[in-house]
Amino acid sequence: MSLSLTYAANLTAVETLEGNTDGIAASSRRVTWSAFDNAGTYSATSSPPVTKIGAKLAALTAGALTIDLTALTGWGANGANVDGTGLKLQFFRVRNLGAADMTFATGGASGYNFGGPFTVKAGCEVLFKFNDNLPDVAAGVKNIGVTGTGTDTAEVTLVLG
Repeated sequence: MSLSLTYAANLTAVETLEGNTDGIAASSRRVTWSAFDNAGTYSATSSPPVTKIGAKLAALTAGALTIDLTALTGWGANGANVDGTGLKLQFFRVRNLGAADMTFATGGASGYNFGGPFTVKAGCEVLFKFNDNLPDVAAGVKNIGVTGTGTDTAEVTLVLG
């Protein structure tokens, strides 16, 4: 299996300037803001490298969930298992579909330190690019803890390499 990832962090806004420019049509009074857009294509030979992906609609049980990066059961293509052992978390995307905040943090015993904690408000999403700066996943460095309310859900995508 090979993996190719297209990454884009883009915000493009078109602002129409006020109508105090006599005789100039609105279509000519537009300013496009996109100066800080960032995009790239990544693979096993890129920097950062990407070799495995896992994505899942992750549901809390009694307000908690542990994401074990060595055993992402059912997170791969067609429900395959994904094992991130020896790899680094490179990209981390979360979209909170629940009605309450969800907090992602280094997960207790055998916690994976990705720089958290961070809280994703209900209906919000975040995307992190770690650029090969995190530790390798291993038996003692593997868990991300998620807390929230009840059985709330989030779309979670993890890209490792």
